[in-house]
Amino acid sequence: MADPALTPPPKDFKGSGRGGMPIPGEIPGGPKPIVWKGMVLNSKLVFFYSFLFVVPSAVTYWLYTGGKTQATREEIINSDSYKARMREKYGEESEERVKEMKAQMNKVLFETRGTLRTEWAIKRDEERKRKAEEAAAAKAAAA
Repeated sequence: MADPALTPPPKDFKGSGRGGMPIPGEIPGGPKPIVWKGMVLNSKLVFFYSFLFVVPSAVTYWLYTGGKTQATREEIINSDSYKARMREKYGEESEERVKEMKAQMNKVLFETRGTLRTEWAIKRDEERKRKAEEAAAAKAAAA
């Protein structure tokens, strides 16, 4: 049932919504409301609740984290939880174990003499080299 205190819209009033339906809160003869995906965006409540939830969350985030979204590698390595995890995973840190880990890393990084080329690239280059040698030999035999 309609509220008797509200004045009804004029008979020829066509709303701004779909099919000429009035949008909730639309005032006949007033400004056209901004509607996006079925939501009235210029509603005072929309702005009120946006500020009520977004602004305090953003301020708390910036104050608590200082604007950082993740820790640096050094911060992670120096954290207590990382050290506890490494102790749990590898045991207590000793000089012998540190030397062993460094030797293993040096072997992987500096002593391994591998090639970054794939097998097909190596075969292709060998084939090209062989064909070039054959062509040079044929050219020398013809001359």
